[in-house]
Amino acid sequence: MILETDLTENNLSKKVEVLKRLYINMDRKNQLKRKNKEKITTKAVFPKKETYIGSHIRSKLGDEYASNKSYERYYKDLA
Repeated sequence: MILETDLTENNLSKKVEVLKRLYINMDRKNQLKRKNKEKITTKAVFPKKETYIGSHIRSKLGDEYASNKSYERYYKDLA
């Protein structure tokens, strides 16, 4: 509660500055909360793996195994 004696221009401007700082800090906290919620809810969506159609019969390419099923059937004795 603001008393009539506190309504001097100097006191009033100080109170306004304090209220502005409080509002800015509250707004920053709300912005951080919104950013944290957005970071948690976004997830990477990877496309579905496709069948390999290259010329490798059975091999490891990088960290994944690759094999062409039709070549495996045709060259079943060699592989």
